[in-house]
Amino acid sequence: MGRRVAVLFATFQVCFVNQFDWDFPAADEGKLKMAKKAWLRIDLARVPVAVFEHAVKLIGIRFKRIPSLKDFLDLCVPTPEMFGLPSLDAALQEATRNAHPAMLDGAQWSHQAVYHAAAESGFGNLRSLPADAVRKLFDRNYTMAIRAVMEGAELRRMPKALPSSVPSHSTPEVGRSALAALRAARGSKS
Repeated sequence: MGRRVAVLFATFQVCFVNQFDWDFPAADEGKLKMAKKAWLRIDLARVPVAVFEHAVKLIGIRFKRIPSLKDFLDLCVPTPEMFGLPSLDAALQEATRNAHPAMLDGAQWSHQAVYHAAAESGFGNLRSLPADAVRKLFDRNYTMAIRAVMEGAELRRMPKALPSSVPSHSTPEVGRSALAALRAARGSKS
């Protein structure tokens, strides 16, 4: 039997002891084998390892009984948090805050995917559209950015921050000498 199915059934046995013993009595090994075969028909190998492990950890937290196959597969739908990304609400709040013109120079982005989704949504749209339209637009673009992160695809690069102080070659002395050179070329002393 598959390693992942074995892990799942071991987790079920630990988290739901009474139900597991009732549903799969030790005297009836055939019943347990049939249940495992049903779970084997679903190709759990297609679920990324990190997502599978995260879903297994959530079994005892999210369910009071052994979950159905569909319920477990619903747990295997990747969320932003699984990949170190902020939730949709947090990302939307960050994007709308950073879309404000006052944040042009000081925008702090928690992840490249948030910046990518904001840029794809349009910074002007994030500022001017009604809240429900902004949420719908950003949700679509953030979902696509999350998918891209999961697949390892390239995202739009975040702009590099400027240093806090930029050395300048312009000083009052440089300006005065340039002005004096112009005046001398014109032949005026004023």
